[in-house]
Amino acid sequence: MKKTIIALISLALISGCSTLDQKYSSGIKEKVNSNTSISEGDKKLFESAVVNAEKTNATLEGQKVSEIILNERIRLDEIKKKEEDEKRKREEEEKKLREENERKEKEKAAKFNGISVSLVGKKLYPKDTDKWRFSDVLDFSFSITNNNDFDIKGIKGTTIYNDIFDANILKINLSYDQPIKAHETVDYGGSLELNQFMDEHNQLKNTELDKIKFQFDPKIIILGDGTKIEK
Repeated sequence: MKKTIIALISLALISGCSTLDQKYSSGIKEKVNSNTSISEGDKKLFESAVVNAEKTNATLEGQKVSEIILNERIRLDEIKKKEEDEKRKREEEEKKLREENERKEKEKAAKFNGISVSLVGKKLYPKDTDKWRFSDVLDFSFSITNNNDFDIKGIKGTTIYNDIFDANILKINLSYDQPIKAHETVDYGGSLELNQFMDEHNQLKNTELDKIKFQFDPKIIILGDGTKIEK
């Protein structure tokens, strides 16, 4: 019995070796698939080689099965390596681009953070038709500081007026188109013609200056060389 088993194993090994040594032919595929001594991985490699040859009009004639399997393993490894290299290169380029964009965003944010606007005064001018003032007018006094290390030609943004509970009262656009040198502070005045039928106008009118929580949200900076930076 023992001798029979050994004989069968030897026969299988010989069969496998003989199949691997055979050259490619029309019927070799069936022999490879039915041969139990050839691993499933090698069978898949052989099948892949056959499919690739058919797709690319390449010929496998004259090649041994073992050579076909080896060459296919090399081909697939090269494809895998190329894909990995391309993926790594793409990831490096994306990382470089992301870092560059982050750097630019930080630089831009720093420029915007370098602009500060403070509300230093609020004065009401009542309606006076004799002076051609047909509604109440609220005058604002601002202090604008350029904390950057460069001159600017102008800024544009939104002034935000909140109450002491941080609830918004009103937002008003602000534009200043005069030069401000680096680390210079300038005074600026603006006004709002009040609409007596708008609750937010009446609230801003009646809120004392020290109870207004003021913010400025810059949107555009014009640099000294004319470069326009937008959020």
